[in-house]
Amino acid sequence: MRRSITLYLTLFFIITSITVQALQRENPRPQMSEKQVNEWYKQWGWLRGCNFQPSTAVNQLEMWQKETFDVVTIDRELKWASDMGLNCMRVYLHHLVWVNDKDGFKDRIREYLSISDKYGISTIFVFFDDCWNARYTAGKQPEPKPGVHNSGWVRDPGDLLFEDTTMVSKTLEPYVKDILTSFKGDKRIVFWDLYNEAGNSGYKNKSLPLLKQVFQWAQTIDPSQPLSSGIWGGSTPEMKAFLLANSDIITYHNYRDSISHQKEIDELKKYHRPLICTEYMNRRDKSTFEKIMPMLKANNVGAINWGFVAGKTNTIFAWDQPIADGSEPALWFHDILRKDGTPFRQEEVDLIKKLTGKTFTLPPGTVIHNSKASTHRYVGSPSITVLEDGTYIASHDYFGKGRISDAFVYRSLDKGQTWTRCASIERLCWATLFTRGKELYLFGVRPKGGGGFGDCVIMKSLDGGYTWTQPTDKNNGLLFEGFYHTAPVPVVFHGGRIWRAMEDRVKVDGWGNFRAFMLSAKEKSDLLKAENWIMTNKMDFDGSWLEGASAWLEGNAVVAKDNSMKNILRVHYPADDKAAVMDVSKDGKKISFDPQKGFADLPGACKKFTVRYDELTKKYWTLSNYVLPEDRGGNVERIRNTIALSWSDDLINWHVKDILLHDKDINRHGFQYVDWLIEGNDIIAVSRTAWDDETGQADNQHNANYLTFLRFINFRDKK
Repeated sequence: MRRSITLYLTLFFIITSITVQALQRENPRPQMSEKQVNEWYKQWGWLRGCNFQPSTAVNQLEMWQKETFDVVTIDRELKWASDMGLNCMRVYLHHLVWVNDKDGFKDRIREYLSISDKYGISTIFVFFDDCWNARYTAGKQPEPKPGVHNSGWVRDPGDLLFEDTTMVSKTLEPYVKDILTSFKGDKRIVFWDLYNEAGNSGYKNKSLPLLKQVFQWAQTIDPSQPLSSGIWGGSTPEMKAFLLANSDIITYHNYRDSISHQKEIDELKKYHRPLICTEYMNRRDKSTFEKIMPMLKANNVGAINWGFVAGKTNTIFAWDQPIADGSEPALWFHDILRKDGTPFRQEEVDLIKKLTGKTFTLPPGTVIHNSKASTHRYVGSPSITVLEDGTYIASHDYFGKGRISDAFVYRSLDKGQTWTRCASIERLCWATLFTRGKELYLFGVRPKGGGGFGDCVIMKSLDGGYTWTQPTDKNNGLLFEGFYHTAPVPVVFHGGRIWRAMEDRVKVDGWGNFRAFMLSAKEKSDLLKAENWIMTNKMDFDGSWLEGASAWLEGNAVVAKDNSMKNILRVHYPADDKAAVMDVSKDGKKISFDPQKGFADLPGACKKFTVRYDELTKKYWTLSNYVLPEDRGGNVERIRNTIALSWSDDLINWHVKDILLHDKDINRHGFQYVDWLIEGNDIIAVSRTAWDDETGQADNQHNANYLTFLRFINFRDKK
């Protein structure tokens, strides 16, 4: 009997526990507490931005459909937003895109978030909307009507909500829950705006049931981000009461003058929740940046105006004042910039920058990654290669605070205009990217200590950089154990072998005393097997060869015109402009150096450089940190504010052809460790770049906080 009672009680508690857990999953979460949501708000600081629609999209469908998803425009325009100090964009989704292409839609959302995050911009996604056109279809969207505000914008779900009784359960609920489940923990999303202007277009309380349902669905999913829906001028009393009782943060729209707007802020502050104005700014009705944005900042209210770049939405025209011939109005209704990035009013942009504290611009080129300067986690070891299908691949590691040994890989499908991170790899640094047919490799060091020195390893990817082998043993990429050093330097195919230069540090920490050597393997061998690689002897640098010089490092494998293999190394030399050219035997077993003939006059050669040969000109080329005469006088090894393009016929005598990039700040700005390739008439490159970002200045020119992509067009024609 006791056993029966014990068994019964055990089963009772198990069933009760399972039932409670199930109810917890199914029951909607309550509104976040005032304390909880105000603590959340503190981490974001002052949110400021725009309702974002790329200028090439007439509506939500044209923005998100696969055929018209314009990453180039999105990237360009979000960069402009970042340059102004904007840090948050409100972006509309649409259920019809999800219906037709669920996985593709979510992939494009991820791509958008990757781009926006690159520029330090967070996102507010909007699900439903009761504004503008009631009907919509998938596919090609209508062209904008000349002079008509938002002529192509569509509601979601629109009139179909009242015509199809199954739409809510069969489509809208699964859509909302799928998107929320997929992104419920994404820290790039500030909060979810569940319904824009519910009850607009004459719907009034007809929209209330869907408003209540979307909150219930979202609360059931329980995302980490807060939930809200905006109060607006047409909110019915029932809707307003519901929104105040259910929104975690209070959002609202106000297009009126500053006096009316301040009254609404004062009224909403009584609820002791964060306030974000998710729509404001129409110049005609005195809702201007000059009057409203400073007021919002002073009240610690988020400021999200309508419109950014004038485009197909036609929101430079007023809601109710179309211009039949489509000519530009003298006073824009919404929007800040023209399609070329120039402002409608420069004084507005100046004010926005002043309010946002945006005292910097992004570095030259395209930002692939920004490790905020305040983190003191520095970007190192940039490398680039191109796959057979034309995809660009870039990589970097970190040094400074925290782990120095993780590597990260990025892909670009549009010739370097936009980039997406595809892999992170633990315990890999100083790695070079290269390809062999369809195989993609990373060749570097698995560090053992804080200095980064460690085992020589190689890793392979067969899916374009998404997944990689691990160097577990001598049959899987662990080539040589020890304390090796290198940088992203060329991997060269020559004489039936693959060549790569490295150095042996011998011990785990410190700097200097790098023993140079060359590695090689048969071109068609299994590159992951250690037995297929041979190593030359190792050579120390002798300071007596060049007075003042103390080390050589970061060697380049280069084929000379006599078909011999060379190792061209950076020389740590206070006067700069000297490289060392070592000789490598044909069989790859011996390396040697003639100090009488082996020093080359290479501009900027006391910093890392990459040498490549160009078949078209029959010349060797390099990009290096040559120090201009006006910048000399200090420690030239730490002056990295210039990228010079130089050439040579013989690897010994080098000539500066052009200065490709220069900044006057020698202390805080640097373009360094540039890895590059020739692509047609251009050079494509990646740089470890030190520059200002939203958290402040880089520590110094050496401690880079950006990975940037650069294209130097028609390099052979430079002056």
